[in-house]
Amino acid sequence: MVAPLLVTGESRAQSTDVCRSPDPTKWPASSKPYFMLAIDTSGSMVSCTDLANAGTDTCKTGATANSCGLTPTRLNDAKCAVRHTVQAFSGEVNFGLATYARVLHGCNAGTVIPTCTTANGACTGGQAEHYSGNGCSVSDFANPDGTASCGNSPDCPGRSSNNAQIYNAQTINGITLPADNWQNGGNIVVDMLQDPTWSPTTSPPSNTSLLLEWVDNKTDNSHEIFADGSTPLEGILRTAHQYYAAGWSSAWTDGNYCAAGGPTIDHPSPIDATNDRVCRSLNVILVTDGDETCGGTPANAAQALNTVGVLIQGTRVPVKTYVIGFAGATKSSLDAIADRGDDGLANSSATSFTANNEVTLAQSLS
Repeated sequence: MVAPLLVTGESRAQSTDVCRSPDPTKWPASSKPYFMLAIDTSGSMVSCTDLANAGTDTCKTGATANSCGLTPTRLNDAKCAVRHTVQAFSGEVNFGLATYARVLHGCNAGTVIPTCTTANGACTGGQAEHYSGNGCSVSDFANPDGTASCGNSPDCPGRSSNNAQIYNAQTINGITLPADNWQNGGNIVVDMLQDPTWSPTTSPPSNTSLLLEWVDNKTDNSHEIFADGSTPLEGILRTAHQYYAAGWSSAWTDGNYCAAGGPTIDHPSPIDATNDRVCRSLNVILVTDGDETCGGTPANAAQALNTVGVLIQGTRVPVKTYVIGFAGATKSSLDAIADRGDDGLANSSATSFTANNEVTLAQSLS
């Protein structure tokens, strides 16, 4: 049975909030849940989901197209599933989009020219697809640590840890956050639309068209999810937490992760800590086709998202993490992330979902 990920209840932080008042006259206007879609962009996403036509790296010529008319790779099935999900639920929930820590750039406009689909399903230069046929390139974050595609570790050497944005070794609700020098393994590519229930007339324009631009099988504006690099699961969850709690900067690197004197927050949080509602549902949906490959412990990051959460009107509001294992992931590893992301505890309260193709992925997302 498919669980309704996008039909969530209110946050548990509302126990003393008017959201649960027995008096309907005190109920505030409804608020839209927030979902950060954290989508796998590792190289293995070029693998074929039409197993009868799977080749060395990707699909052989002649594989049956998915419902979007694309070659049925994990990458293309993810594009199609995300496209259908955004089209179905945009307006009811607010989405943002994050990829792993590589940046696509330099693309010519136009429909994707596949560079991996060949008669035997082999990719030139290894298992990856970043649309070189469209002139695209990928680059890593500045000053990457270890494997370049894992992201970097922003820090503030020589400064008080209290100047850090959120990762400053604080212990909150029994969870000790990383000090600065944290794993920054996600790239926020579409900011979440804010739902200002406190000032409805200031609602921003829709971000639906921008979300769809990243999954439309075109490289216009260098906007398209791709498949190239490693799998920084902890890193993308830490980035999502930073984004929800205080916003995220694409310019963070060694030496500049500071509240004072650091780079501009070019991806501001959708949360208004003063005016937002403590009963708003905050979520991350992590879609991955594999396990952590960057040395991280993603279950710890999911636990921090839930237990530390974000601060709204002086209340800690949890951010839940849902996990969808797509094709090649190890279920037991992903279950541990989903378990801690559900309520902050290792108590088998939740498990990951499993998808093998576009249809089951779209079902899991809905």
